[in-house]
Amino acid sequence: AHGNLQAEFAGAGRPLLWVPQAGGPCQELPGNRVGLGGYSIHEKHFEVQHWGVPPGQALYLFSDGITDQFGGEHKRKFSKKRLADLLAEVAHLPCQVPQQLPRHYFAHLYAALQ
Repeated sequence: AHGNLQAEFAGAGRPLLWVPQAGGPCQELPGNRVGLGGYSIHEKHFEVQHWGVPPGQALYLFSDGITDQFGGEHKRKFSKKRLADLLAEVAHLPCQVPQQLPRHYFAHLYAALQ
């Protein structure tokens, strides 16, 4: 689209997330199924995806360290879906807020478990 910036993404087992500027649910650009870690005798290939991103659009990258956190009343993983839902809830706030969310969310979660 006219006026968009060009972005490239090649995620290693992790997607790229964003919440449309007009609002709505969090969107996902899937990463490659190939991970960075581990030993392989074969060369790893990552497909680079290209697309237009509107100026000012926030993009969210994360490691499995966020989604694999256990906690809460039922001691379940945080999950990609929970992260996407949380980002959709706070997307309208200044960008410093979503950036600080994981630290504050998990500190509160673990304090409640003790």
